[in-house]
Amino acid sequence: MELNVGDFIRIKKSSNPGIIVRKYNGDLVVSITEFEGDYIIVNENKGEYANINPEEKLSILSKFSEFFYEHHKELYQNIIIENIIYHSELTT
Repeated sequence: MELNVGDFIRIKKSSNPGIIVRKYNGDLVVSITEFEGDYIIVNENKGEYANINPEEKLSILSKFSEFFYEHHKELYQNIIIENIIYHSELTT
C-alpha cells in the first residue's frame, strides 16, 4: 500500500501512530506525539499504515503543540471535517 501525506502510520519510535506531513526521496516526514508534533524522518519501508478512526486521529493531533496547526492547517482541518462526517453518519 502506498503511503501518502495525511496518512497515519505506526513506527517503532512512537507509541502512537504518527501523521505523514511530507514525502521526500523515499523518506517520510512524520509528526509524532513524543515530539509534540515535531518531525521524525523514517524510510517509507519502515512505516505501517494505521487504520484508525477519526476520533483517534483528532486525539493524536490534540497532543501536538500550536506550531503544528500553524504549519499544517489543511491536514488538521481535513481531520476535523472527517470527524463531523463520521459522527453525522452515526446519528442518521
